[in-house]
Amino acid sequence: MSVGCEARYITTAYCLRLLWDRIYEGWSKSASDQGVTVTEEQVLWAIWLMGCGTVTEVARRLRRDKGTISKCVYSLEESGLIIRKAGPDRRSYVFELSPEGDRVRLGLAKAHGRHS
Repeated sequence: MSVGCEARYITTAYCLRLLWDRIYEGWSKSASDQGVTVTEEQVLWAIWLMGCGTVTEVARRLRRDKGTISKCVYSLEESGLIIRKAGPDRRSYVFELSPEGDRVRLGLAKAHGRHS
C-alpha cells in the first residue's frame, strides 16, 4: 500500500470510528432512558421483527453469541418485556414481546428519531 493510500485508509477508518461512537452514544442514551441496555434493545427489535423467536434464532439474526443473547433474554423476561412460550415442538421456547415490551420498543423508536 502506498503512503498516500495508507493515509486515506487511516483517515477513513478514524472518521468511521468517530461516526460509530456518535451513533452508539445516542443508542446507549436512548436504551438507558428506557431502562434497557443496547444489547437488550437489539434483542427486543429482533424479536419484534421476527414476530417471535428462540434464543438461537435471535442470536443468529444479531450475529451474537448465544450465551450473551440468553442472558439478555433472561433479563428481558424478568423485567416483563418479553414472554416465554413453548415452541412448536415443545422441546424449545420461543419469545415474543409483551405489551410492556412493545411500549418500550415504541419509546425507543421515538427516542431514536429525536437523536437522529
